[in-house]
Amino acid sequence: MTPLQPPALPSRAYRLILSGAVLLFLAMLTVALLILLLDDARKHTQQQEFSATLTAIAANLAFAQAEMTAAVGDTPLTAGQYAFAVRDGAVSYRAGSSCDTQEVGGQVVSAEGLPTDAFALLVWGDYLAPRLVLTGEVAGHPPGTWTLTLPGSVHRRVWVQVTGAGRTLSAPVEVIFSAGDCAQNAAEVIFQQQP
Repeated sequence: MTPLQPPALPSRAYRLILSGAVLLFLAMLTVALLILLLDDARKHTQQQEFSATLTAIAANLAFAQAEMTAAVGDTPLTAGQYAFAVRDGAVSYRAGSSCDTQEVGGQVVSAEGLPTDAFALLVWGDYLAPRLVLTGEVAGHPPGTWTLTLPGSVHRRVWVQVTGAGRTLSAPVEVIFSAGDCAQNAAEVIFQQQP
């Protein structure tokens, strides 16, 4: 019977390559975990920003609710008709204050054509979370006037709608902006109460 031979030890080069492979695997695993954590943090930040926007809308709604309730209560409702419509049936465009932004604004007026601060505008669209825009003194504007500046000059569609006391008071009006169009980067929408 032959005596048992001890197993041969791996060579030094083999041990170095094996150690390098294990270290490389651990480094790749660490990088993958970091990427997953950063992506999760980015999504969490986006969710917080979106929630903050919705929270701001809810706070503004509560702030303006008392003023709107009285005015909306006087607004007659007819099935199939909105209480407000775009005056002259069209959105008007002009050059804005800066070519780097796009602006949407206008006025809310009564059936007699007098500006009123009793209503707010809901504005939403491309690259824009829904926002409640107040009119007049509360927002630092002349009576019945409202405005919203949108960052950037991009192709975008925005919808504007009169709202008050939890009710939709106009059909959504579409505003279309073209990227780099400095001659028509400000839109004006005037809503007039229907008689």
